[in-house]
Amino acid sequence: MFIVEIQFPIPEAHDPSDVERSAWSLLAAWFKNGQVYKHYHLFAAPAGGLRAIATIPEETALDDVHADKSVENAMAKFCADGRAPPMVEIKGEESEAVRPCACESRKNLVLITDFVSSESPVKCLDCYGVVPLYRLPNFAHIEGLLFWQGDYKACDTLQIGCTTGERFALREMDRADSTLSRNGRDLCKTIEESSGIPTYYYLHKYYGRSHAQEWKRRCPSCVGPWLMPKRIEPIFDFRCDRCRLLSNIAFSLGAG
Repeated sequence: MFIVEIQFPIPEAHDPSDVERSAWSLLAAWFKNGQVYKHYHLFAAPAGGLRAIATIPEETALDDVHADKSVENAMAKFCADGRAPPMVEIKGEESEAVRPCACESRKNLVLITDFVSSESPVKCLDCYGVVPLYRLPNFAHIEGLLFWQGDYKACDTLQIGCTTGERFALREMDRADSTLSRNGRDLCKTIEESSGIPTYYYLHKYYGRSHAQEWKRRCPSCVGPWLMPKRIEPIFDFRCDRCRLLSNIAFSLGAG
């Protein structure tokens, strides 16, 4: 991920509040298209105008080639009445950035996120690099993915807190038929249908009785065997190609 500063000029004789509304609309459109990550900030610049600090998936994320119709419309609105387009300056790579997928062709994808993640929830299963949402071929449901990600992060936050709603959150995250999982699996199916790339859904497993019991686990969807002879790094011990599911040996048991 990269940190950028986006400058929104306010020409003389233009209403600053109108420019601000247009800037917010453009930032929101970029976010809904996966070009900007959620935690962006807009504020007045000392020399006039407005500027935003944001994180983006890759250096070319805000290039016009990645814009959808919503972004194009928001940009046209911002540039109305002769206003210049915003200026983007890349400040550098985020220190804890998750690397982007650099595979020439992606063989498998996985839908996975957690309570601290701000990057795309779609990763390449081969290199485990992040796949920017606007790079999903023919995929038209980016906003649905963002809603699912928000729901998942809310559940993960509850289970990390270990007080309010922990049991509910863990059920949503580790059951293949929970509302959260059904929504995520539907999105995986849509990604696969639009891209032709097999797309797996990750089921988080925290509590387990013993390693022996874990090794006997069957796929919760088709009840078929799914324990792999070797872990797919970083955390995947179970894989069902039929149901497109991945999971892990219960984290509470540690390595074994």
